[in-house]
Amino acid sequence: MSIYDGLNKEQLQAVQHNEGPLLILAGAGSGKTRVLTHRIAYLMDEIGVNPWNILVLTFTNKAAKEMRERVDSLIGFGSENIWISTFHSTCVRILRKYINYLGYDNSFTIYDSDDQKTLMRDIIKYLELDPKKFRERAILSRISAAKNDFISPEAYALAAGNDILYKTYSACYTEYRTLPFHAPLPDKTDKTIVCHGSSSMKCERCVWTDSGSSAPISQAGSAPDSDETHTHSDTLLRSFSHPEITLRSQTSQLH
Repeated sequence: MSIYDGLNKEQLQAVQHNEGPLLILAGAGSGKTRVLTHRIAYLMDEIGVNPWNILVLTFTNKAAKEMRERVDSLIGFGSENIWISTFHSTCVRILRKYINYLGYDNSFTIYDSDDQKTLMRDIIKYLELDPKKFRERAILSRISAAKNDFISPEAYALAAGNDILYKTYSACYTEYRTLPFHAPLPDKTDKTIVCHGSSSMKCERCVWTDSGSSAPISQAGSAPDSDETHTHSDTLLRSFSHPEITLRSQTSQLH
C-alpha cells in the first residue's frame, strides 16, 4: 500500500505538482500539514531531491515542532537533514554563519520587545522629543511597518517630505538604525530583511509552509522563531505567479 493512497484528489494533485511554485488555499482541518509532509516524501522518493535541499518554513515554533515530528515519522532515515524551522530561526541560522560578509559581527545580539522600547526611550530623549506625545510603542510600530515594506530610513525620510509628524518618525527611524549604542541587528524584522536582501543560498527544491489558513508551497527559490501572528505573507506570495489548489475540509476528504 502506498503512503499516497489516503490522499484525496486535490491533496494528491498538490503533492505531485512539479512545475514551479504552487499556492494551496486551505481552511482549518483540510489537511495542509498532511499534504506538506507527503510532498516532502514525494520530492525525496519520486523526484530524487536530497533532504538537505528541502527547506520547510513555518510562522510558529509549535507548527515547526509538529511538522518535524510528522516528517520524521513519515520519512524516517534522512529526514534529520531537512531544514524545518520558523522563518526567524532559519534567518538566525544563516546569519550566524554568513553575516560577517555583510560587515556585521557573527555574535550579534537580537533585541526583544523590552530592549526595543528601552532603546526607543533613549532615542526620544536624545532627540529631545516630548515622551507624552511620542510613545515608544507607536514609533516602533511605524518603524516595524516600514521595515516590513522594505522601506529604508533614507527612503522614509524622502517620503516624509515636510510633514512634521513623519519627519519626527523618520528621525527616530534613522537613529534606531545608526546610533552607536544599539546592536547591529536590533530585532526580528531586521534579520529577516537581511536574509531576504542578501542571501545567495539557492534550494534545488523548497517547501514553504504557513501555519495559518493557507499554505503556499514554493518548489524552487531562495531561502529567507516566533509564536507571533504575521500579516505580510501575502506580499511575499505576490512576488511570483502560481497555480492554485483548494483543499476540501477534513470531513469531506475522509469519505
